[in-house]
Amino acid sequence: MEQFTLHEHQVKVLNSNARFIGCIAGIRGGKTTIGAVWLLRQIDQDRESGKCGDYLICAPTNKILDQSTLPKFKEFFPPDWGVWKEQKSYFELKWNRPGSNEPCRIFVRSMDEPDSVEGMDCLAAWMDEVGKMKSQAWINVQGRLSVNKGKCILTTTPYAVNWFYKDIYKKNGDPDYDIIVWSSIDNPAFPHDEYERAKRTLPHAIFEKRYHAKFTRLEGLVYPEFDDDLHIVEPFDIPDNSNRPDVAADMSLKNEIIQKALLKVRDSYREAVILRDVQELSYEEIADIMKIEVGTVKSRINRGRAELQKYLKDIYND
Repeated sequence: MEQFTLHEHQVKVLNSNARFIGCIAGIRGGKTTIGAVWLLRQIDQDRESGKCGDYLICAPTNKILDQSTLPKFKEFFPPDWGVWKEQKSYFELKWNRPGSNEPCRIFVRSMDEPDSVEGMDCLAAWMDEVGKMKSQAWINVQGRLSVNKGKCILTTTPYAVNWFYKDIYKKNGDPDYDIIVWSSIDNPAFPHDEYERAKRTLPHAIFEKRYHAKFTRLEGLVYPEFDDDLHIVEPFDIPDNSNRPDVAADMSLKNEIIQKALLKVRDSYREAVILRDVQELSYEEIADIMKIEVGTVKSRINRGRAELQKYLKDIYND
């Protein structure tokens, strides 16, 4: 395996004896690296102890697998261990399953279809960017590890206060779980000036989530992070027309309808619309925050606006 220097939080991961290790890190904090290294070390330890079997690597989508998870694993995969079978989406190892001529494998799967792992019997697993996966993915992976009481490392940046937050992050203190959290800047290779730029320019809640690995909510729908310095202005005269009771009542009613309509827009579309139309971020900035392609950003914004317009049709007809 390639030699490199681990930072202190990566060392904590390798020293953990927990069955399930949750690694929650800021972007570019080295979580994908430690996921690959942990699984390879687990395979090596199993082989040294006489345990031979299959393993699993999974990510939320094929794009994440192809762009991040799989290339990082290949970077550290020892060439004398076996070969990558592109058509079958697994690494074929040079040693066999116990009592069989069938080689051991490391399956690589996209969890956009959680049932794609059904039928496997694994000794260990690595779930990368698990915070973007459906809860059924975690249920199914646990099933694949159950017979062997296999271990699993779950690596991610916080994306939402969802099942991962409730079922993994909040399990700290459970002897089966070890939750290790670190920020982007805890990785010595992360440029400090870039960290400061992001801190200075991004909304606080987004910065905390993306760079400090903290679970934050985009509260209030329209205002993800209220800041007195940014959002409180000097008093000014309100035009007489706007001060009319009938106009004020109408505006209040429409604001309430807009809030309710936004709640109905599906989460991924709503986030994209808010980042674009409220925070006025560029498509590229939104793509980086949501970890999707620019084309997907544009598509989600268009679909989100269409959904919002549908829910607001009564207002538009006034």
